[in-house]
Amino acid sequence: MSEIFYTDEKGFPTEFDIKPVMPEMKFWKTQCNIHYIADKFRVIVPIGFETDGASIPEFLQPIVGGMWGPYGPAAIVHDYGYKYNKHKRKVWDGAMFIIMTLLGVDWLTKRKIYWGIRAGGWYTWNKYREGQK
Repeated sequence: MSEIFYTDEKGFPTEFDIKPVMPEMKFWKTQCNIHYIADKFRVIVPIGFETDGASIPEFLQPIVGGMWGPYGPAAIVHDYGYKYNKHKRKVWDGAMFIIMTLLGVDWLTKRKIYWGIRAGGWYTWNKYREGQK
């Protein structure tokens, strides 16, 4: 598998190809390009992008879910956007919400994740912006 296309029109498949980077599997590497297209918004997450999946604190994982739930592809696109793209943070958080909707993530889970990234995502966002100066 070398390409996966995610679009508003087609919906999102739940299968994606990643492999662990480290033995403890905290970071994973994409094994295919992941495309997300919505209107004029286009993102291509390249092969080899390292992600930690959904960055859900361990104490919240029993309530929200682990790093790889049905929202996994949304987390990969979100991580890529936070790290490399120049859109505003709110755009990437909103894209994650939309992608989770396309993936069929249930109402409560996607809201917990969305409000979690709105409340705590600033830390990672600012860390990446500092690294680009």
